[in-house]
Amino acid sequence: MIIRTNLNQINQIAKFNPSRSMPRMQFKNGLPNIKKENISKTLSSLNPKEAKALLNDKKALKKFTNDLAKKHGIPKEKIKELENFVLKLLKQIGEQSAGATSETKTSKNKKTTETGAASKTSGGGHTGGTSNQFLWKPQSESNGNLVVLLPANMSGNVKSLEVLSPDGSTVLASGQQAGIANGGREHFRFNKPGASFPDGALVKIQMKDGSSKTVKIGDSAGRNEKNSL
Repeated sequence: MIIRTNLNQINQIAKFNPSRSMPRMQFKNGLPNIKKENISKTLSSLNPKEAKALLNDKKALKKFTNDLAKKHGIPKEKIKELENFVLKLLKQIGEQSAGATSETKTSKNKKTTETGAASKTSGGGHTGGTSNQFLWKPQSESNGNLVVLLPANMSGNVKSLEVLSPDGSTVLASGQQAGIANGGREHFRFNKPGASFPDGALVKIQMKDGSSKTVKIGDSAGRNEKNSL
């Protein structure tokens, strides 16, 4: 009975649209990034229990997806692609609590919560307790939002970090510096999940000496690691 009540509330999230209805458009090459971003924002209001409830109820999930399609102007022929995208995001949200528990246990032995598999392999760039690996982590354990970790050899020398549109013309968000940890790496946190950004987004790292570095993100909803910049 509790799950049923939650699902009713969840369906209201899918239906609610503070702006007027969006016009339908043709999607020749799949769902546009702007649609993915808007849908990701809608789903970001769900907590892990609500996400799991949807995943365990096919009928409720179908209704939720159809409501999303109507809200965002997704045509019927793209419903299946929308379902796959929604499933991917729901699974990530549902695994947040499990991921936090797993990494907390790991941190007791390895003294790290963010490095994950990178700390277990020589390719992770760890030398003498530091890591020179760049990491785009779409969902942090602390709040479920994006966190970017920079190589240790850049710590203290970074002025700012921004996420840009794929063509580099628009600043989508600016990261907040959140200290140095996990292999001596500087952390920059954001107020929304990585999946909210379009695939192919660029991370611009502005250095204090006036130089800058850019990293292209493939799948914004997944972990992106680079062993050197």
